[in-house]
Amino acid sequence: QEDPEYITLKEAFLLRFKEHGFSPTTAEEVNMYSKELDEVIKKLNELKMKNRNLMSKYKGDAKFARTHKRIVEVNKERAKENKAPVISKYDFDIVDSLMFVKESVDQSVYDRNDILKKDAYFDQTVMSLLSKSLKDHNIGTTKEDRDFIQKKISNEYLAQYRYTYY
Repeated sequence: QEDPEYITLKEAFLLRFKEHGFSPTTAEEVNMYSKELDEVIKKLNELKMKNRNLMSKYKGDAKFARTHKRIVEVNKERAKENKAPVISKYDFDIVDSLMFVKESVDQSVYDRNDILKKDAYFDQTVMSLLSKSLKDHNIGTTKEDRDFIQKKISNEYLAQYRYTYY
């Protein structure tokens, strides 16, 4: 629901019906609203399919699919400013890099699930695993990039933990 594409489609849908209400008076209006609604639904289904495809690259892990999407968003902004991308400008490089990190973090959480009870300690652990994974696989990033990635990954794990246990 943080996805800008989703938000845009949702707002367009809600705005359209807010403007005109849900009470069309003629068959022509019904057809017009129906076509607009069909178009929004079509775009939402396309977005849903893209999201499912991205999640499958992360073995169904929505946390890393969302992290991937945030990296891509930042990369688009950086491209406008002719700045270097976070990890890479290519999706497959981002997936490969995040999968190295995912395996490390998942193993750490699996070995000690109480690690999620201490936010600061978990943040440090994720940063350590992230830095090591990227270095071991010769993926160059700046401190700013690692901080950004670490924050996204940590927030995803902690949000999932809180949703599950609180």
